Amino acid sequence: MRALIFGPMFLGFCGSLVVALFLLVAPFSDEPFSWWFLYLVLGFNLTFLNLQPLWDRMAPPKLAYFDRQIGKVGYTFDIPDCEARDEFGNCCFDWRDMQCSLINESTSQAFFPRLSHKNIDKYPQTKMTIVVTELAQNPIYCLLFWERLVRFMNNTKPLPDIPEYEGYRHLDSITAEFDKHNNRPEVYWRDMSFAQQTEIYDELYAEAYKIDWYSDEPHPEITKPWQRWAPEPERKQTLNWKYKAKRLFMQLTCGIP
Repeated sequence: MRALIFGPMFLGFCGSLVVALFLLVAPFSDEPFSWWFLYLVLGFNLTFLNLQPLWDRMAPPKLAYFDRQIGKVGYTFDIPDCEARDEFGNCCFDWRDMQCSLINESTSQAFFPRLSHKNIDKYPQTKMTIVVTELAQNPIYCLLFWERLVRFMNNTKPLPDIPEYEGYRHLDSITAEFDKHNNRPEVYWRDMSFAQQTEIYDELYAEAYKIDWYSDEPHPEITKPWQRWAPEPERKQTLNWKYKAKRLFMQLTCGIP
């Protein structure tokens, strides 16, 4: 997956670097400039950006999805001996029948959470190894991933108040009712810059290192983050000509979407 995503970007970057060298040498060279190579690099980067969704449809990836409303885990591919299917016709299993184990890869000394059906001998295809971060030498990232997934699938409680869920909180009845009584601002995380969100992210991870994960006592939840972190909208990047020019330059030279 990393090769499919970053391979074309790396080739586009290398091609753009060669073009830059050609441009530097051109004024001092008697050889004509290789315009065909410039067009090739630009065409490759634009083709990679615009046709990537079509390539994904030609070879659909094998995915798993978690349905909070009905408490099911579905798979987009067929699994032998599957006994239940959801409204999409996909194999599905009860969330309570799923388990998570911690995998330590000896070659890179990294930790990965592995999700699977509890009866893995009968359903080996349900096994999923998740890459939670590129530098997972500490299992805390795996624990927090599992904690977040467990909380998402617990449809008796509101969704955690994190940026990824803000645009969809009103679609979950329990979450919408909780936000109403909790006097939650309609827009909170969206008023923050990505830089400020990253700072909060790092701060919470630093606190997670101090949690006793073997204790039976639950850790207090932050239900009103707006009382702890005030948004700083002045730090947000605006879609001005500088931002657009930078993004366009990265797309044309490196093939970065």
